[in-house]
Amino acid sequence: MVGLLSGMNLKEYTIESNREAGKGRGDIIVRHINQNGKAIIFELKYTVQANAMESLANQAIRQIEEQQYDRALLQAGFGKDNIIKYGVCFHKKSCLVKVKI
Repeated sequence: MVGLLSGMNLKEYTIESNREAGKGRGDIIVRHINQNGKAIIFELKYTVQANAMESLANQAIRQIEEQQYDRALLQAGFGKDNIIKYGVCFHKKSCLVKVKI
């Protein structure tokens, strides 16, 4: 995922992977260079059971909130409305994404 994002023309964004955030380490954090821009937190999961994808994507969103991965962004001046949280679950060639704004 980081490789895909870093290949984009992201002149106004920085990408961080597995940096300490809140009470743990968020998988990927993409943040605008200006605090008035958007910040995106990705928590990634993988499962061998297709029927577990939705549950794990929801769990990823809960993990972002419970572990306060947005704390550093809030302290840096990003508003709560500018932080987007993605819970992503992969299964073989399938992907399920949940989002919380």
